[in-house]
Amino acid sequence: MNTIKFSNIKAELEKALQKKLTQTPITGEDGFTLIDGFMTIALQGEISNNVIIGGPSIPVVGIVGNTSGRVYTFALKVILPSIKI
Repeated sequence: MNTIKFSNIKAELEKALQKKLTQTPITGEDGFTLIDGFMTIALQGEISNNVIIGGPSIPVVGIVGNTSGRVYTFALKVILPSIKI
């Protein structure tokens, strides 16, 4: 598994996200702020009262709308398809 540091690809992410947002605009926002780090969306095969730590997940990056404060997430592999994760 490759280790990818957010700081090493931040500029590339910002550029790719700007391109994505011109292709599929989010209206009603006065710009966006990139969240400074990676997040993951955990995948689980069942729902229960227990929290399962570990297992499959989707690495994502997020932006915050400067007007609404909404958090928008994007699958890392969609934003940077050539990245090796």
